[in-house]
Amino acid sequence: GISHKTGAYVKKPDNHAKVCDEVNFLGYVLLTALESIQLWGSSQSVQAAKSLLSALFKRHEEVLVSRQQHAWVKVKPTKSEVDDYESEIISPKKADSLIEMLRNPPIPGSGSRHRMAFLWPVGEIPIGEVLGADLEGLDFLRSQYKCFIYLSDGNTNVICVSSSDQETLQLAIGQLEEKCHELIVTSTSKNKLYLVDLPSDEKRVEAITIMRNKELVKPCFVIKPSDDSHNEDVLIWEDTSSSDNDTRLLSAIKRSLCCVPFISGTLSMRVSLGTFIFEHFRAPKNPDEGYSVDEFKEMVSNERMKGRLLPGLKITKDTLIGEEASRLFQLAGRQPFSFTGGLVKHMVTVEFDAINNDKLKLEIEFKAVGPRYERIASRWVECPAKGKFVEERSLLQAIILDTLNADWQLEIKENKTLAASQINNAMEEFDHSLRLRQGLIHESLMTKPKRRTILPGGFPIRRLIEKAAIQLPIIGTDYVLEIARYDTYEKGVAQTISDVGPSSFSWGGALFGINWDQDLKRLAEKKQIQQMGYYSILDPFFNQNAKDGSKAGFQGFISVVKDVSRLLGKNE
Repeated sequence: GISHKTGAYVKKPDNHAKVCDEVNFLGYVLLTALESIQLWGSSQSVQAAKSLLSALFKRHEEVLVSRQQHAWVKVKPTKSEVDDYESEIISPKKADSLIEMLRNPPIPGSGSRHRMAFLWPVGEIPIGEVLGADLEGLDFLRSQYKCFIYLSDGNTNVICVSSSDQETLQLAIGQLEEKCHELIVTSTSKNKLYLVDLPSDEKRVEAITIMRNKELVKPCFVIKPSDDSHNEDVLIWEDTSSSDNDTRLLSAIKRSLCCVPFISGTLSMRVSLGTFIFEHFRAPKNPDEGYSVDEFKEMVSNERMKGRLLPGLKITKDTLIGEEASRLFQLAGRQPFSFTGGLVKHMVTVEFDAINNDKLKLEIEFKAVGPRYERIASRWVECPAKGKFVEERSLLQAIILDTLNADWQLEIKENKTLAASQINNAMEEFDHSLRLRQGLIHESLMTKPKRRTILPGGFPIRRLIEKAAIQLPIIGTDYVLEIARYDTYEKGVAQTISDVGPSSFSWGGALFGINWDQDLKRLAEKKQIQQMGYYSILDPFFNQNAKDGSKAGFQGFISVVKDVSRLLGKNE
């Protein structure tokens, strides 16, 4: 087409020797560093061909850019997350090299002559989503039994296990079968849900754009102001009894609660308030204009979408003493609100360096007794490190993106608390040696961070998180709002935890029922939960007998959460 339109040759003509006096090489159009298109012909014809080719390439690039911009984007991890990964996964090089070798079939003649196979059940969730492309979720078996675990070349639904010892092989395959069935059950029961709380009149949404702040990426909603400022709340927060969001959220909660008896660990249910950020999202078709409402709703409902809630909120004393706060909270004795004194509860979380790709942490709760704080509970919790796939997910993660106020998340999460028989003497020694310094009873949460914990030396501590919280009962309900400040201390390379000051501090908010933990324990003991009525499962959690009728039941719970979300506001 180019030759026909311009008279220029795109390739050197075959009869070049005969026409060399008439045809000269006058230019080329660069495609890449390695490729080019050569043009032969007169000056006029070559120039015309170059113009046509340049326009064609420009159009091609625009199409590519458009496709790339509309592609799914994975947000790079923050520096602290990279440091976490390096300290957990990369540092134990010897262990890693062994695990890496055991992820592949054994070399012929290596001595691993015994082999058994496990067939992944047909019709279940794909094996890669549960265990990873290299079956990383089974690294604990490779480490324990020193056997080769890999996928069959002929069938990717067959897990092969090879070992030099028949007895070891049988133990490994037995534990593999048990673990795979457990993971299939938990993976199919674990739910994630992202919902957008939009104005009742979606035309008021002028734009939905992407906001980038350092490594963080979050959605930004531009809402057209209401003509009637007095009725702003009514126009935006209309009765939610028939809303699609509430129906989907209630259904997800019901499904997750029905799976409680199948979870081996201790469960907790909390509503957290903060700011939503993307981890994996699809860029808008038109980056300059952002998403349309329908495009954004379709994107957040896609299975590939992933995000999380950051706890950061802007909390001041004025936030909790205004007229709106006084309608929500019941302060003891009608006393003025205070960030100081015995009402402040402290919790210390100590995270240790990873061992065999697993993290261990100690949580200790303190309560004011007279002029000092004394421990009231402690527990050791096992935390699977990155790469454990399904085990990382909560039983339920439901995040509601609020267009005007604080985003919020309802999460049902499993905590694997160690039994007394799993705690050794060194762990007990550390537990009993940790204490809080004197004078905390007189310190305000609004002051500059200062280490509150006195730690024993000689232990491989990697992170210390100090939580100081106040709990505010919601009037007429069994719900409590907890406002907490988190001071985090992280050691760097060649440092001990005692060498560093707070690397960060933030405010978080959490809403929960005072009986939720006990209700989950009782539900876990039910044997015939599938035969229980719909409301028999939900009623204990959502305050059917609230003194204020507007706060009763699930709709009342949603109303309370939205009131708190409005009070705490958007963290820009």
